[in-house]
Amino acid sequence: MELINHSPYTAGIVVDVDRQGAETLVLMVKATFDILPDGNVERSQEQREIEWGDVYAGEPGASSVLYESDATWGRVGTDVALIGYAYPRQPGDRQVDVALRVGQLYKSARVFGERRWQTTLGVTGMSAPDPFEKIPLVWERSFGGVDLTPADPQHQGHEARNPVGRGFRAKGSQSQLNGALLPNVEDPRHLISSPDDHPPPIGFGFVAKSWMPRVALAGTYDDRWLQTRAPLLPDNYNPRFTVAASDGLWAQNGLQGGELVELVQLTPNGRLRFTLPKVNVRGSYLARVPLIDLEMRLVVVFVDAVRMKLVLLWHGSHSIHGQIDDMRWVRALDEDSYVEPADSEGEPDDSYAETAD
Repeated sequence: MELINHSPYTAGIVVDVDRQGAETLVLMVKATFDILPDGNVERSQEQREIEWGDVYAGEPGASSVLYESDATWGRVGTDVALIGYAYPRQPGDRQVDVALRVGQLYKSARVFGERRWQTTLGVTGMSAPDPFEKIPLVWERSFGGVDLTPADPQHQGHEARNPVGRGFRAKGSQSQLNGALLPNVEDPRHLISSPDDHPPPIGFGFVAKSWMPRVALAGTYDDRWLQTRAPLLPDNYNPRFTVAASDGLWAQNGLQGGELVELVQLTPNGRLRFTLPKVNVRGSYLARVPLIDLEMRLVVVFVDAVRMKLVLLWHGSHSIHGQIDDMRWVRALDEDSYVEPADSEGEPDDSYAETAD
């Protein structure tokens, strides 16, 4: 089938099967905007391409996910995620509270300069935080990690909610405590006070599919599944497995555009407000007459506060079971910028088409 993109954004299609094994078409439309210092948002000249797999900060599986795959389909609601830095209110500050607001969603964190555990005469305490210019807001700077130092393998372990973080100590840990780094990013409601504390990790980025609580929603892939369901999803699969947003940044009922966004201490100027653009994305496909419209839903709002970019992703899906051989084209368009050719009779005029692989 041909993908015809009449929008100024990037687009892609996926054909997968649903829980009953029916072929399902998914149209993805991805828009990139520049976030200007005055709070205006305008379409970027260079649009980011569709990401067909997760983008990691480092080694896949051993680092945080910077950007969840656009092709993760079956998404519920809207995921909100941010990558950026925490900035002090003034030079010399050693800690700062940062926050992100998108519509009714709100999340804050307390960010400290580098701190270490110090043991003196058998008493363990924290060093004072170092002054900082900026601290990266990545899961590697939040509570978590892996500890394989206990002699008893049964006591070796990891923080399942954030295995790439810092500060996790297993029972009977043999790792050096004196001088060990503490997390930079903490939940203000659950601040660390002891090396034995295991607070909930906090972050603004995407949660990897293999981390808790996501992995617990993926279902059970055991012998019974192999015998009765494979290769379909297991009966106990929960659609919320597709939610990649961290706690507090998932809009269950979805975002529409037009919502206020506020960044607090996430830019050098301290506070920035802008509004999510309202984009009239439409999708449709033709297999058998009549043409089928796709309901396009905003499934991801991604704020790149490093490059000052805003990425919006829409998905539209429809069952095409039994029609795969009849599929002629899938079309994406932006109602605000597209003018239907006068001679159009249900099939897009190829002279207007921007095709994508």
